[in-house]
Amino acid sequence: MKNIKKLLTALLIIPTLLSPVFATVPEDVILQNDEINTRDVSEKSSLGEKIRSIEEVSAGETNSPKKQIENYSPWAIKELNEVQFMGIFPIERLNPDENFKSPATIEDLNTVFKLSKEKLAQAGIETGNFEFKNTTRLETLKSISALLKDEHKIKNLQDKKIFRGLVDDDYLNTDIPLQEMLALYKRAVSNKLEKENLTSKGFFYEVKNKNNTVYMLGSVHVGATKMYPVSREILNSLKKSSKIYMEIDLTKKDEIEAANKKAYYDEEGLLKEDLGEDLYNRVVKIFENNGVPEENIKKLRPWAVYNNLSNNPNKSIAHAAYGVESYFLSQALVNNIPIDQLETVDYQSQVLADFNKEAYIEMIKGLVNEIEQNGYTNMDRSIDNLINAWIDGDDNTLLYLTTGGIGAQKEFSEALTSERDKNMAKKIDALLKEDGKNTYFILVGSAHLVPTNSVTGILKNMGYNVVRKTV
Repeated sequence: MKNIKKLLTALLIIPTLLSPVFATVPEDVILQNDEINTRDVSEKSSLGEKIRSIEEVSAGETNSPKKQIENYSPWAIKELNEVQFMGIFPIERLNPDENFKSPATIEDLNTVFKLSKEKLAQAGIETGNFEFKNTTRLETLKSISALLKDEHKIKNLQDKKIFRGLVDDDYLNTDIPLQEMLALYKRAVSNKLEKENLTSKGFFYEVKNKNNTVYMLGSVHVGATKMYPVSREILNSLKKSSKIYMEIDLTKKDEIEAANKKAYYDEEGLLKEDLGEDLYNRVVKIFENNGVPEENIKKLRPWAVYNNLSNNPNKSIAHAAYGVESYFLSQALVNNIPIDQLETVDYQSQVLADFNKEAYIEMIKGLVNEIEQNGYTNMDRSIDNLINAWIDGDDNTLLYLTTGGIGAQKEFSEALTSERDKNMAKKIDALLKEDGKNTYFILVGSAHLVPTNSVTGILKNMGYNVVRKTV
């Protein structure tokens, strides 16, 4: 359990920098300003393709602009982005070849109804049933009323800002486009979760000084669809901000590639020498059991081995593609909010690379023992508890899961937080002291904000009133 707890600390502190070598999993997408980009959800592809897509969007480039314009309407971009993270439409359908302007099919309607019903049920909300007879707007609106167990009145759906169309027989009895159907269900599910106060709270803070406001949100670097939607208060705060500061700017492709190179030795045999033959062979076996040959790992440094072993290759519980960074990166893009960073990719990678090699080897032994005995079962369970703590804004559970430990584990936690917390606090202090009237949004790992001796505590010691929100 102690090994797992320190692993969870890392998931709260260091965004995925390295390109994992584990086998890939099914395709995923991120919807961005001018296009829909399909990408593989291994972190290697996820990170590389995300950055490439951002660069293309910034440069006004797309692989096939005409097709992109024809396949969905500009108004639908934000709606479809939320649909993706909320998980109410099959991820494999969210791709550049899908025509979102085409009429939804009965199968589409049944699928989205089923997934929406499951999402609400997961939150403990009782839902109704519905049998589709056609694919019209009116039938879709009736199904949403049934889902919400609400009397079917179009005015009710208008009052809730779910339906924003015309109350006209010809309009209502026309087949509904796929993008419109998805938007209606997204609004309906979000509205219900908001009404029941069941959107994710996260670890959200506000600090003010002079005419400046800084919002701070603690993240988890892996995630799941049940984390979305996020509290409207958090999203509104982001939209009011002139800039979002992340730990690192994930769009800096060259810097990330340079950091990845630090994960490898120039010569073969050094990893085996570091780990010793027995531990090295056990590590190789775990990788091979997950579809990765020895050839792919024999030049990794111990810190990169630890990073890779820490990630369940099956991604059954959580994945970086649904992590809080991925979500807020997409939010910044679709809302045209500039992205900046508190640290640099080189600095973060150097923190990892400089940490005591012997301590990494000790932690690798602990992970190998855990994986050999239990696979990723216990680790997945703990990560799921961590995600639930983020959803509920549960400080106590988060602190229980991520504090404690002795020896190498304690040393690792301190290396990832102590000096970095001080540096982050100094930069936030500088933002709060700027001239003029400014609003900024800060997104960093939750372990940098929740503990009393972290960034929030340092800011309080500086004299700031740090206010916890969404509790």
